[in-house]
Amino acid sequence: MTLSRCYYKNRVTADLILKQNYTSIMELPSFHKITCSNSSKEYILDKKNIFVSMVALELITGQKVKYNVAKKSIAGFKLRQNQVIGCNVTLRKNKMYTFFEKFIFSVAGGMRNFTQKKLNFNNYDITLTNFNLFFELQRNYEIFRGVKGIGINLIAKVRKKEDASLLYSAMQLPVKIIK
Repeated sequence: MTLSRCYYKNRVTADLILKQNYTSIMELPSFHKITCSNSSKEYILDKKNIFVSMVALELITGQKVKYNVAKKSIAGFKLRQNQVIGCNVTLRKNKMYTFFEKFIFSVAGGMRNFTQKKLNFNNYDITLTNFNLFFELQRNYEIFRGVKGIGINLIAKVRKKEDASLLYSAMQLPVKIIK
């Protein structure tokens, strides 16, 4: 069991039960999944460019990456049907907590240029423009130099906005609730 999962089970759950007066553990807010995605217009122009970002996402998350294809063609974007436009990976359970721990302890400290978009209280979106903050990619900077960015989406099972802000702040994430 990872450190962040133990922290959630032991500290955060007890803290939430005391603060919000829950009667059951099943009512507690928790993280459901983490989705990491990457897309760029360069993938449309040359298919070889997506291979580097797929390898980078696989190294970062430790899980096989799925590529995304266009559902229909759009002439204005020079996009054809079934053309590769990006890649993503969905993390759940142990791999989710492992990635979350890696993100919080190693990457979040070195982030200077990131945008945090809080669409609603169930999703926590972060866009990293610098892909090379991850230790797995720092050794081979020349290979992963062309990778533009990564979108990280944390999806939580939450019923109220107050619970969401308590969960995000307990897990060391900066919180801005947009109304």
